[in-house]
Amino acid sequence: MFGTIGLRALLFVGFAAALFSAGWVVNGWRHTAATEKMVAEHSIALQRASEAARKQEQLLNQKVQEVAQNAAKRQRILEERVASADLAVNGLLDDIATANRRAAENPTTATDPDAATTARELLGECAKEYSGVAKEADRLSDTVRGLQDYANSVGNKKASAGEAK
Repeated sequence: MFGTIGLRALLFVGFAAALFSAGWVVNGWRHTAATEKMVAEHSIALQRASEAARKQEQLLNQKVQEVAQNAAKRQRILEERVASADLAVNGLLDDIATANRRAAENPTTATDPDAATTARELLGECAKEYSGVAKEADRLSDTVRGLQDYANSVGNKKASAGEAK
């Protein structure tokens, strides 16, 4: 029917199709291997980036904790200073009250007991106001230091992260 030329042509076409199919399969294997290699490389890069981000987060958390501890320490010191100032003002007010009682009990010892009483009362009021101003100044100073510490720690982390890139 086909003859030898037709049979040879048919065998040649079959052989060429088999070679083409084999090439197609081998090329598919190559692409699969390249894809798997690329996925593995990306997985490794993702893992490294995740570890680096985790380290950065831990360092930032450490800095935040340090800032919080420093702020708590400054707060304790501030509270001690405020208590000491309150004691000093209260002591002064007690001294003023004692002096006012003495002046009232013995009006002949002072040349102008009302003026002395007024001066002592003004001194006490000024001491209270000064103490209040000092407390507010200490509180604001502590707040500013805490914010600066936090900003510096965050800024240092961003700078070191930029260097790591």
